[in-house]
Amino acid sequence: MRQALFFLVWGLLTIQLFSKTVYITPSGKKYHTETCVNRGNNSSAIDLKEAVKKYESCNVCKPLVLSSTNFFS
Repeated sequence: MRQALFFLVWGLLTIQLFSKTVYITPSGKKYHTETCVNRGNNSSAIDLKEAVKKYESCNVCKPLVLSSTNFFS
C-alpha cells in the first residue's frame, strides 16, 4: 500500500513539473515566473521542460530549476 501511494504522489508531482509554464523574453537568456519584474510585456509562455534546455533560471524570481539531463528527453 505504501509503495502504491508513493508512486501515485511521485507521478502527480512529475506531471506538475512537466506542465509548469515559465516565460522568456525575445532577447533574454533566462526564464521567469509569471509575476517576475524582469519578465517585461513582450514575453512568451513556454513549458519548463523546454526552457531548461535553452535558458537559465532568473536570479530575481527564482523559478523552479530543473536539470536538462536525459531525464527530460
